[in-house]
Amino acid sequence: MISIIGHALLILGVISSGVTIFARNKIQKIFFFISAHAPFASILLLILAFLISDFSLKNVFLNSSLELPIIFKIAAAWASHEGSILLWCGLLGLVNYIYIYIAQYSDDAKNFARSFFAFIHLLFLSFVIFTSNPFEIFSFTPTVGMGLNPMLQDMALSIHPPILYLGNVCFAPIFVSALILLYKPNEASEILQVSRKFLTMALILLTIGIGLGSWWAYRELGWGGYWFFDPVENISILPWIIGIALHHFFIVYSRNGLYLRWIISLSILSFLSIIYGTFIVRSGIITSVHSFAFSPQRGLFIFIICFILTVISFTYFFVRKKYLLTTNSEEKIGNTLILLGNIFWLIALGSLIIALLYPIYCFMIFSIDIVIDPNYFYKIFIPIFVPIILLASITPRLNRKWWVRNGCIVFVSILVLMIIKSKTSFNIIESCICFSALFLILQMLDYLIIETKYFSQNITIGKSSLFLGHFGFGLLALFVTLNCNLSREIEFIGKIGDEKKEHNLSIKLDDIKFSQNNNYYRQIAIFKIEDHNNIIFLKPENRLYKVENSLSQEVDIFSFIFYDLYAVISRVDKDIVHARIYYQPFISLIWLSIAVMAIGFMLSWLKIKDTRIS
Repeated sequence: MISIIGHALLILGVISSGVTIFARNKIQKIFFFISAHAPFASILLLILAFLISDFSLKNVFLNSSLELPIIFKIAAAWASHEGSILLWCGLLGLVNYIYIYIAQYSDDAKNFARSFFAFIHLLFLSFVIFTSNPFEIFSFTPTVGMGLNPMLQDMALSIHPPILYLGNVCFAPIFVSALILLYKPNEASEILQVSRKFLTMALILLTIGIGLGSWWAYRELGWGGYWFFDPVENISILPWIIGIALHHFFIVYSRNGLYLRWIISLSILSFLSIIYGTFIVRSGIITSVHSFAFSPQRGLFIFIICFILTVISFTYFFVRKKYLLTTNSEEKIGNTLILLGNIFWLIALGSLIIALLYPIYCFMIFSIDIVIDPNYFYKIFIPIFVPIILLASITPRLNRKWWVRNGCIVFVSILVLMIIKSKTSFNIIESCICFSALFLILQMLDYLIIETKYFSQNITIGKSSLFLGHFGFGLLALFVTLNCNLSREIEFIGKIGDEKKEHNLSIKLDDIKFSQNNNYYRQIAIFKIEDHNNIIFLKPENRLYKVENSLSQEVDIFSFIFYDLYAVISRVDKDIVHARIYYQPFISLIWLSIAVMAIGFMLSWLKIKDTRIS
């Protein structure tokens, strides 16, 4: 029954989307409502199938079991390709409907928006039905399922995909807003106001979602790191980078009416980057711990969607851009610096795109499998952030009596850098990043002092947003740099009672224990670690999952304010334990930095009232 209803909802979504494209006014409203809500109802139905363990559905059978905890049964609904793309479509329809509901446009503009949203729904629901249907059934009903990948049985991964997908689909209204603006240039103020709200919400969600993803990788993958420049990780930050540039162009436009064509082109590019990223991930043409199985059929279908949306959007842009209303506002130095900063953001974007496409090019043309060396990112991508951070430091301060204080801030930044360098082995790139980050942090603290008149009065929401966003970005750059340079890995090989001293740590294997949970067996190594005056116990595990018959390593982490101690078992040979112990400085402060940036975007969302030229 669930399969029949699920199929019916998907078909209903396709039919209603087709009708919406050509209908107008009241009829269009009715069918657009169905088009937007049918896929969301489908994902709710799929979640129900997982909750009741309906193993007649292939998707449920392959990704769940009777023993799976309820929270992971829900998460299993989007663990597979089929379930995750349905979740993406469901959230897409919901966000698009909210956009239409709150937008105060003319009837013509709303009709145009509904039609184009419905066209997008039609493309992706067709993709689901023909290549990725999660409601396919067996001719019989199995009594047990095959279980969920142990790596996915994690709380962070239960909420990471929905948040990340919700952030991604928020770019669909931004994309369509750009097309509406080309269609109705005289409604620019209202269109850009709504578009800016969705952009800021997208940045909030992507910042949180990417942060959760890196936190999951740190806790679950057992490599001791949180970002590996994996192709799918790089794909996830493409729309975030475009969104950051777009966010700053919106700020300039709201004040001076400049860079409207930049706003439209980046609005189009932001959503297309998500679609092309979806093509790369879903086709399986890249090697990644996050990518799906190779599927030429799925890849071809999504590429056709990419091609259609690219041709339509950019053709419409080049045909209609001459009708855009322009302003003769004077170009100010602050606006020019924002433009320059955005150009550097786009250069960083280009370096990631090259890293993504070059291996694909080599494979397609020369049948050669290559992997981009991490040094590419350290030598090409990372250095681009030096001018970005410096511009983020000085641009907000140009209209103030800042230059007198600047020398003092530069001096303090250099002094702190010298102190840090005496404790580290920074290379030239790390030194430049560290100086830039310190300069930005001190500039923002000085900005806060001046704006609050030495903390004697409150600061506005807009200025709080600027402070938190830039301050959090500076903290992130500083703590990531320090973590990369100061982190340490200790290889431990020994049996119970053996002890190893290295990097000011005393590590002793205290015991090995065995136990079991509802759905897995546990082999626990207990390490006693002495760190200066602290004594802690870390208990990493090997888990053998009963249903999946799969072995998984579970790390154990003890977090202090300024560093983590992290343990993972590599393997156990009879009574000999092979393990790795990591010293990870400033990890908690990295997560805090991301949270500060997200709060900054939240405050920015609250302050959006109008984008009219002042």
